[in-house]
Amino acid sequence: MLGVSPATLDITPPDIGLITLTASGGSVNWSVSEPPGLAGKVLVVPMSGTLAAGETTTVTVSVQGPGKPRVHLMFSPSGATVTVVIG
Repeated sequence: MLGVSPATLDITPPDIGLITLTASGGSVNWSVSEPPGLAGKVLVVPMSGTLAAGETTTVTVSVQGPGKPRVHLMFSPSGATVTVVIG
């Protein structure tokens, strides 16, 4: 199972935001998808990886200039969504 936090991330460019991913109950191959049309505006690093059971990693989110006020990032396999609020 993949734990994702926080559910909402406030970012005011040029600041960055951090999302924490945690694997529980076994290893997890995870990935994140961005909404279409935002390539180059919202940068997520890394966009995929593998976590062993109990392992945690941090995903960095940065926004290049003003854009949509809210962007939804979808994490697989959990289906969790992180709402990025661009200030």
